[in-house]
Amino acid sequence: MTRGKLRLPFLVVMLLTPPWANTDVPRPDLPTLAVIGVTAQVNDARWQDPRIGIGLRELMIDRLDGMARFNIPVPYSDIGRQSRICARQAWQAGAVDFDEFLPMFKNYGADYAAFAHVELDATPEQVLNVGGATIDEIRTSISVEITLIDLNTGMRVTTTGKGEDLSHARSAVFVFRNDTVLFQQSSVGKATAQAVNRALALLEQSLLKAWVLG
Repeated sequence: MTRGKLRLPFLVVMLLTPPWANTDVPRPDLPTLAVIGVTAQVNDARWQDPRIGIGLRELMIDRLDGMARFNIPVPYSDIGRQSRICARQAWQAGAVDFDEFLPMFKNYGADYAAFAHVELDATPEQVLNVGGATIDEIRTSISVEITLIDLNTGMRVTTTGKGEDLSHARSAVFVFRNDTVLFQQSSVGKATAQAVNRALALLEQSLLKAWVLG
């Protein structure tokens, strides 16, 4: 049995039986997870704002932290600070090889790293309203691929979640409040958050299945 196969059951056992579930107290005895950023393949200037990439990373952190099975470093720690810098640069660059950053996060003490990639397909449509007039709509399909990697063994688990939206062509894609993206305040934002949550749900299922069958 490879070293990678030995570590996966350990991770999944924690997913099944955490003695400290539903607590906000940091647990340094848990494996440390660095959520290092999101890239996007999107040909739309409205998606270029770096706050979107930071916001998507925060969505991932909220869901992963809610599992109470990882130690996710606080923002002012070395891992937290470098993760945020990496996330901002990755979103602005659009295409980044996250593997290049993994040795740095391992040196900082991370056991696992997670990152994501977003793809967007926006198709114009014309919809008839009740009066018979046409309305310009945009059908947006969003795909989010999330990867979790063991920094000690190199073992990876990757899952994909999808979300879809149909909204007026002039509707706001994302709504912001200062530096925060309010994903639930726009239909595209809701679809994006849905894709992230679906990918993370599948990630957890994949880990559990691998443990049961392995």
